[in-house]
Amino acid sequence: MAAGRPAVIDWIRQSFYRQIMALLIIGGFSIATIYGLFDYQKERSQLRHILEADARHLADTLSLVIADDVFYGKHFALWKRLDAVYRRHHADNSTGLLYHIREISVTDNDGLIVGHSHPREHPLLKPDPHSAFDRAQQAGNGQRLLWRQQPTVMLMVRYPIHFSGKKVGDITLDLDPQPMLALQHQLAVNYLLYELVFLGILLVSARFLARWLARPLEQASKVLPRLGSGEVRLPGLQTRQDELKHLACAIEAADQRIHAAQLAAQDRESELESRVRERTEEIESFTYSVSHDLRSPLRALDGFSQALQEDCADTLSDDGRQHLQRIRGAAVRMGHIIDDLLMLSRVNRQSLVFSTVDLSALARDIIDELREQSPQRQVDVRIAAHMRAEGDERLLRIALGNLLANAWKYTRKTAHARIDFDSRLQDGARIYRLHDNGTGFDMKYVDKLFEAFQRLHGWDEYEGTGIGLAIVQRIIHRHHGEVWAEGEPGRGATFYFRLGNGDNTATAQ
Repeated sequence: MAAGRPAVIDWIRQSFYRQIMALLIIGGFSIATIYGLFDYQKERSQLRHILEADARHLADTLSLVIADDVFYGKHFALWKRLDAVYRRHHADNSTGLLYHIREISVTDNDGLIVGHSHPREHPLLKPDPHSAFDRAQQAGNGQRLLWRQQPTVMLMVRYPIHFSGKKVGDITLDLDPQPMLALQHQLAVNYLLYELVFLGILLVSARFLARWLARPLEQASKVLPRLGSGEVRLPGLQTRQDELKHLACAIEAADQRIHAAQLAAQDRESELESRVRERTEEIESFTYSVSHDLRSPLRALDGFSQALQEDCADTLSDDGRQHLQRIRGAAVRMGHIIDDLLMLSRVNRQSLVFSTVDLSALARDIIDELREQSPQRQVDVRIAAHMRAEGDERLLRIALGNLLANAWKYTRKTAHARIDFDSRLQDGARIYRLHDNGTGFDMKYVDKLFEAFQRLHGWDEYEGTGIGLAIVQRIIHRHHGEVWAEGEPGRGATFYFRLGNGDNTATAQ
């Protein structure tokens, strides 16, 4: 989860279906909320206007009714009228008015009270307590309207009283707008309920709509991993009449084209493999035949050279004897090359017989043979115990024999020769390592090491045919493994190999 981002955002981003659903819900709910707030404010404003209009109408009506009483000073009659209006208003609970009358007062032009709905609390001919009425609300015709919020919400309306075209006083209505506020509150509750109901409908609708929109993409995404199989079908999209039908047709057509291309590539690959196999068999057969047929002439050449050297040694000059010795040496080297070519051919042709091979024991046997061939040499050989692998024992012996023979040969000129053979577990695979501190090689020639007849040292320095490491590579490759080398001139060489057959992950115990 990204730092500072809620987990629900990541959860939504993981599914196109959830993204569409969230977009529909947020968009629809936002539009409905904005419309609901606008409509609520409109209804609320209308209720307030209705209340103000009703209040003005009541004040205007009362000013006409009591004008005569005010002009002639009929205080008792005026009180009766105001008290009757007040009582009738509070006695009838079904009037549907948006206000309650708290009190009604009538003043003359001097601001003295001449009539009141509560005369005991407001004696006659006393100053009007509402004389400080906000004149900022006064209209051009002398009417005044004031909303006050403290200590409670109330509406005060003051209207002039005229008699025979002359102003004789004012009537003031103190109204309680609680019925209107209750209606506004109920209106807000209703809008909230409508929003909740709409949200529920929106959730259900968004779920089906999002599923309807996302299903085509979901169907397409499910078949994409099988693209190229030739079996991709989108019948659900084929029945549509919109762009998704064209998308389905394009996906199915692409699947058929990819499948056809894969089949053609497989045919070409099989044909190439067959050709390579035939050519390889021809080359190996030719190599085997040539190598085998060359043995007889070489044996004859070496035999007659030896007979000539033994029988006619006294008649030959020193140069002649030296030339004859070179002929015999060349014949011997040619014989070694023929033997290695035959070995390379057998490595490629020989069938594999897998078993558990003790590489440590094989290495010790090979070193013992090398010590018997060169008893004068003192080489420190360290072989890790219990190294086992799954493979063909005969071929692995040949590969290991070539590697150890190389290490033995190239440490010939080292004062304190040392050879190490061990292994390690790396990335779940067993890697075998054979290191020597001999002549070494330059890493820029590492690509030539495993090529046949490629030698990094001259024949006069170290004997060999240049085929041994090619044989090692063939054997390791036949075991589905890999072999590589590292070296440095004068500091020795290290050969690594791993085997890919069987369970070659655990050895050294």
